[in-house]
Amino acid sequence: MNDTIRRTPVTCLLIAANLVLFLLCELQGGSGSYTVMQRMGAIVTPAPFAPDLYWRLLASMFLHFGFTHLLSNMVSLYVLGSFLEERISHIRVLLVFLFGGIGGNLISWWWYTRLGSPSVSAGASGAVSALLGAIAALTLLEKKEMRGISLPRLAFAVILVVLPRSDASIDLAAHAGGLLCGFLLMALLSLLLPESGSSPRY
Repeated sequence: MNDTIRRTPVTCLLIAANLVLFLLCELQGGSGSYTVMQRMGAIVTPAPFAPDLYWRLLASMFLHFGFTHLLSNMVSLYVLGSFLEERISHIRVLLVFLFGGIGGNLISWWWYTRLGSPSVSAGASGAVSALLGAIAALTLLEKKEMRGISLPRLAFAVILVVLPRSDASIDLAAHAGGLLCGFLLMALLSLLLPESGSSPRY
């Protein structure tokens, strides 16, 4: 356990933050309550671009509707986050998660507000999708093999987060937006600020 925290502190910290916020929501009245989730920072659409939206873009990625929602995202976060953090710097993993999560939430807000579709959105899946986008960028742009990753492990994470499911409440706009933002950010970082070192980087 200590070795895992030492090697992947950002991933562990992000999981811990999600768990803490989940417990706080449960204490406030339950993570399944739309009223509680809105009060804690979930994104509501349709809505104008207002100051209230800024903090929701960040807060909503640490909120989850129920334990199953939390569990699926935390498993994917651990699988993709730990894989990525053992190969690039800790700060880059954090940047990808936050930038991808905020970007995915912004695209989701824009899309569902444009459609006039009423929704209350929350979850880390947009940010987790950004981690997958970052892995894709490193693999495609640097043309390096993904040594050390289990394909079943990666496929499991993709199924949990990215692929459409029968549940109509899945926020595909946030998933696609996070994936795109993670890919673009990692591509820019790789091209403009390449990392150096003896450890595997890709």
